[in-house]
Amino acid sequence: MRFNAVTISILVAIVALAIWLMQFFFFMMALGSGSGGVAIIIVLLNLVGALMVAYELLYLRWSIARKFLRQFYNPDFQPNLPLFQLFLHPLVTFFKRHIIQPEPNQNVITFGRYQPFLGSGGQISQWTLAIDHKPAEEHPQTNTRIAIPVEAFYKAADQEIATLNLPYLEQFSHLLVDGFEMEVDGQILINPKTPPKTTLPEDIIWTLGHDDLRSRYRTYRLYRYTDTERDQVLSYFLRFYNIGSMTFVESSTHILPCIDRQRFSLTPLLKDSKISRLIKTLAIALLLFITTTYAFVALAYLGIFAWKVANWWLDDARRSQEAKWHEEYNYGHIRTFRESIAARNYESYYGVQDLTMYWKSIQQAVLDSMVQLLKQHGVDTSQFEQAASTIINTGIMVSGGNFSANQVAAGMGATTAMNSQPQAQTDPLKQVKVAVSQGMPASKSN
Repeated sequence: MRFNAVTISILVAIVALAIWLMQFFFFMMALGSGSGGVAIIIVLLNLVGALMVAYELLYLRWSIARKFLRQFYNPDFQPNLPLFQLFLHPLVTFFKRHIIQPEPNQNVITFGRYQPFLGSGGQISQWTLAIDHKPAEEHPQTNTRIAIPVEAFYKAADQEIATLNLPYLEQFSHLLVDGFEMEVDGQILINPKTPPKTTLPEDIIWTLGHDDLRSRYRTYRLYRYTDTERDQVLSYFLRFYNIGSMTFVESSTHILPCIDRQRFSLTPLLKDSKISRLIKTLAIALLLFITTTYAFVALAYLGIFAWKVANWWLDDARRSQEAKWHEEYNYGHIRTFRESIAARNYESYYGVQDLTMYWKSIQQAVLDSMVQLLKQHGVDTSQFEQAASTIINTGIMVSGGNFSANQVAAGMGATTAMNSQPQAQTDPLKQVKVAVSQGMPASKSN
């Protein structure tokens, strides 16, 4: 509907300019003939142009915005007008095709800066574990290491989480790609001047994401809970990677808050009724009629629209040139549109508690599945269970709508620490980064 409103404004501006040209033509005729009939036509054209621009500016925009109110909202609404079908519908289709290209089955995410979890909102928790496949003490060959395929860890986590029977919890596999200076690989980037692919078969995703430690591709298991009532999303990313006799485990939890109600509230629309809005429209129309300035308003519409389109095309051409020369070009996005309109603080205490319940439940299931799997293969889990206990006992705090949590890094048999780099965008979620040393008290790091 947003595209419909834009194209309607452009069409009104074009018609208003055409009326003004007709008015100017008759004005020149009146100068030569002095006919009173021509003067009446000029006045009528001026009135029609003023009414048209004022109606679109004050009443029509207000009326279209009201269709997003809960009482009137219809996602399938289309104006049933011959004029719309003839002129506006092709324009709307064109802009939708070139600006918005939704892909509901997207499983390849190309990010543009430090944070790879694009579109998931702010990070509230992250922890890492390095698991040594050392046999338990009762194992006869204590100097060897026990091989456990990485697929076994994912399978164990999936099965354990499935037993929780958490409603509305979805499971995905996502390939996260570093978009900086990507090379044409024939799988994700086919042509340097075209965007990277957004969907791939799942077997290819797992092959690419676990192929090489130095690769720019990483595959994550994603467990996602969407609270449709409160318009917020919890995303739990999990990754296992075998290197030598170690298994590296990474977990990152993110929350995408609801849309910012203060910025995008429709409540101001309720201040006017149809009658009051019509009165305002007539008042503005009278002002435009007296000053004969409706043409300038229409010209401003077209000028702004042409400026935006020209900048869009120029920017597209510039990016194509940068991609052609492949000089520090970044194919990734910094943030999604949904993230740009998200609230900075949480607006529902109950919603935060529900998200916390899902997060803690998933995290507990993941750690339990790892303990069970390691014990099944005869791996010593004593140090792992200590590290897992530290992760579980790491709490969160919600104050004034802000969500604060700890970032934990832990290892088995060694002291580990992790401090992430600054986020690529302003994070509304206050994070407390903690480095946990095995067997030592946790210490805060700035």
